[in-house]
Amino acid sequence: MPRPALVAVPLVLIAAAGLLHGYWTHRWDGWSDARSDAAAARLNRVPLRVGDWDGVVVEPEKHSLPEELVGRGISVRYTRRTDGAVVTAYVACGPTDACASHVPTVCYPAIGYGRCPPDIRTPVSLAAEGAAGEFWVSGFKKPAGPSTTYVRVFWGYSDGESGWRTPDNPRRAYRHAPTLFKCYFVRGLTAEDEPVDGDPALQLMALLLPRVDAEVIAGS
Repeated sequence: MPRPALVAVPLVLIAAAGLLHGYWTHRWDGWSDARSDAAAARLNRVPLRVGDWDGVVVEPEKHSLPEELVGRGISVRYTRRTDGAVVTAYVACGPTDACASHVPTVCYPAIGYGRCPPDIRTPVSLAAEGAAGEFWVSGFKKPAGPSTTYVRVFWGYSDGESGWRTPDNPRRAYRHAPTLFKCYFVRGLTAEDEPVDGDPALQLMALLLPRVDAEVIAGS
């Protein structure tokens, strides 16, 4: 084979592989395409009242990353009327690569939190009959003067077709989805060993996630 051909063949193969990967991961679609914009516009449909929870939209933290890296999101702080329990829900959508890459186990340590138990997957029973989801549960702690702040985060993903899941490699699992949704439920703890069973966030998730599926994700 002539020397120019020996050089050209590998280049063609590399280019083809890059194009195929770009097609699979929707790299060429762009974050500003109409489908992603339409999905993001529906974030304002996240209900502010579910069951005995009342919510208020809160501004994102100053350390939040730009939307072109993590997608667009909305944060709602919910308070349970019966006992005053507080859980903040964060719902976001955007390019699959970005949404799947930035996760609490990376972002919280980046702003000074250490890891603490638990760090497990947990099933979540949803209000819709027979429906269920699966979320990661991660714990974090941060010294705050003489005391320590403890935070628990439930987090998972949805492509609008297979429910809420936590695959080991979300970028690979959702590579065919042009837009990915993710949801965090964040609650402050008084101690790092508070049990996961019975966590108020689980009740809020059971009520809120079916509404998010129906009113925000449907049609994406």
